[in-house]
Amino acid sequence: MPIDEKRKLFSAGEWAILVGMGLAVVSAALIWGTTSPEVVSPGAVAEVYRSRFTRTEAGFDIPLGILKVGWVVVICAVTSGGLLLFEPGSKEKRVFLIIQCCMAGIILGLAVLHIGPYPGVILATVGGGLLLWGAMLRYR
Repeated sequence: MPIDEKRKLFSAGEWAILVGMGLAVVSAALIWGTTSPEVVSPGAVAEVYRSRFTRTEAGFDIPLGILKVGWVVVICAVTSGGLLLFEPGSKEKRVFLIIQCCMAGIILGLAVLHIGPYPGVILATVGGGLLLWGAMLRYR
């Protein structure tokens, strides 16, 4: 008689990667900072103008080379989540761990570069941390 083993849907590392990927993707659409227009003339009128037209910037509004920060975060997060589709052998585990850690490191680096009390930055930090932690759990 075969012994019925209960199959787990995902391991703890895979859950952490999935949640981290979701948080990082959502963070790209949230506020990452504020920007105010440049005003040359000094005085109270310039300050009123600057304070009135200061706007918030989402991750998809902040330039980073030819891409926007939001797109870099989404690409890295989806790549990390996409690695869950493969079950690496013992030889490939180290390569997968390095790729996953690099993707999480890029997300965390961008969050640190734009550090502030903004929801997008906070979610990207938590998401990148979960991606890193999940990679350590999955590929150890």
